[in-house]
Amino acid sequence: MTIENHLVDALKYSVDLAGKEEKIIINKDGKEFYDSEKFTLRELEPIKYANHLEVSSLTAVLSYISANVDEITKNKIVLHVESPTSVKLFTELNVDRKRELLLVAKPLLPTFNYGRWYDSEQFNISLQASFIKAEDRDLLIQFSSAIRIDNSSDLIDDGVSQTTKIQNGVASLGNAKAPNPVTLKPYRTFLEVDQPDSQFIYRLNKEGESALFEADGGKWRSEAIQNVAKFLNDNLLGVQEELDFIVLA
Repeated sequence: MTIENHLVDALKYSVDLAGKEEKIIINKDGKEFYDSEKFTLRELEPIKYANHLEVSSLTAVLSYISANVDEITKNKIVLHVESPTSVKLFTELNVDRKRELLLVAKPLLPTFNYGRWYDSEQFNISLQASFIKAEDRDLLIQFSSAIRIDNSSDLIDDGVSQTTKIQNGVASLGNAKAPNPVTLKPYRTFLEVDQPDSQFIYRLNKEGESALFEADGGKWRSEAIQNVAKFLNDNLLGVQEELDFIVLA
């Protein structure tokens, strides 16, 4: 038998022996640990955490708190408005300095891809489905529906504004400047609160397709978060005597 075979047999024996050795249990601060691996301890009976619930509205968050199904009013709770589309409900810190996540709320919203080119029909449908009715929204629908581009010379672009032919009647054509910038109110946060309005840049390409580009630097996100926080604070006033909570935004 070669030296290599002896080494292999010795290693196998060591592995088998290690697997059979008795685990050492350690008591510390009223908790029990065992050495699952060398220098690594695992708690035998850790604090158990529930699987969090997922809902799609702020109304569901209020219902969960008011019904007190899980007796959360016995604890301090934190409502974290993480973003315009995410609210999380945590309990206070436990003895291990950890919080339990009980509820996550994420709204169901229509999708609009900013910076993507849409043909006239897709663009108009998306405007009506994803944006609240407003003067500039209706103006965009009217303009994009009337666009007529037969060749590249029909679109005049100076880098800031664009002019193209539109159909005013059955057969009459005239030049019109594309509306820019436009103020719109997309559905971008929970439907129970006011949707922040923002400015957008409207652009046309040579095929007559339309696109919208965000132009407010993300300011709407801060406004949406504050709207959600205000809604939660205002609607939890009735349970303040029973509930110790804070809304973080």
